[in-house]
Amino acid sequence: KAGKILDWHVKNDLEHIIENAWKWHSSHPNQYEK
Repeated sequence: KAGKILDWHVKNDLEHIIENAWKWHSSHPNQYEK
């Protein structure tokens, strides 16, 4: 429904998921620790 109303679409391909996970892990080497 959100996709139709807002013209918003989720990109759920494996390459995109892995890329985002790598970026997060690279920028947060201690995970959630401050």
